Amino acid sequence: RQVVAHISCLSSPSISNVTHSSTSSTLSAAVKTIATHHDPQKLIKLLAAALESRILHLNICIKALRNDRISDDAEKFMCDGLTERIPCVPLHDIQESEGNSTLIHNLSTLFRSIISVDWLVNSLATVVKAACQRSNDAGVGLGRSEREWKKEISSKSFENLINQLSLLHRSALAEVCKVRTEPDYDQRELVRNRRST
Repeated sequence: RQVVAHISCLSSPSISNVTHSSTSSTLSAAVKTIATHHDPQKLIKLLAAALESRILHLNICIKALRNDRISDDAEKFMCDGLTERIPCVPLHDIQESEGNSTLIHNLSTLFRSIISVDWLVNSLATVVKAACQRSNDAGVGLGRSEREWKKEISSKSFENLINQLSLLHRSALAEVCKVRTEPDYDQRELVRNRRST
């Protein structure tokens, strides 16, 4: 969210998400209903696989935007150098031109990928919360369904997914912090805030 807030015209990370979308809200409600009334292990497995795929795609989008200027050694931080390729203006002020067509395409692809990862993470969290609530409501005895979803979130592949998400989060925060410590950041933020009101 912080990367989206920084490179869009939104100044607050708390409002830079897609939860206002009726489509997103409807799908989220459906995911929660399925997790509450059916086997959460299958849904966790499906969402985790989709999330792994979207994280790979996000990494490709980031590399495309950076023009692969970062060596493989620097891959430990996925977002490293990302904001250097983005003009220091709100996105709606980027003029469409032949010279900017690749930049605009790569930014829009990046945003779609970030939104997909964000929605999948929220859906996965919703399923795990619903499964926990269902287990608490069922009492102390663990049925097969409860054992299976707990086994899934304890697996090595799920741990790797959480590690990838943690890396993405840390690298996005580091990149935003780097930009927000630039000497002219405060002035740009004042201009951006005036335009959004």
